[in-house]
Amino acid sequence: MSNSNQQNHANNLEISAQRKGKVLLVTDSSIMLKTFHGALGHATSIIAKSYSRVHGFNRLAEDLSTIVIHSSGRTQRALKLLDHIKTDKEMSVIPVVILSDRYEIREEELALELGAADCFSSLSSSQILRYRVLNQI
Repeated sequence: MSNSNQQNHANNLEISAQRKGKVLLVTDSSIMLKTFHGALGHATSIIAKSYSRVHGFNRLAEDLSTIVIHSSGRTQRALKLLDHIKTDKEMSVIPVVILSDRYEIREEELALELGAADCFSSLSSSQILRYRVLNQI
């Protein structure tokens, strides 16, 4: 893909993201929050929640276009939340992306098996983070 085509694709992703709802980021990491805002900041609205404050967010379902769950070593917690989202009638239609601080094939398989739209390392570049999340919107 040429540079101008890449730029056009990036611009189209941003326009699409601005027209649609919000991205819910579930993380307990202030570093991930900064990274996420740096990668996506002006492309879309971001709602950040910590794991401890995530209950009851299904009332946001109609406004959400994507949910991103950051797993910082406690993958079971992220997978449990993913399973909860995918079994909830209103939330199940929203794409969920799992960002993991550790890359383990079995965890990626489990996340995709449970219905994640994508699963990748949070150690990826901010450009990869940006495109993979915006592609879900």
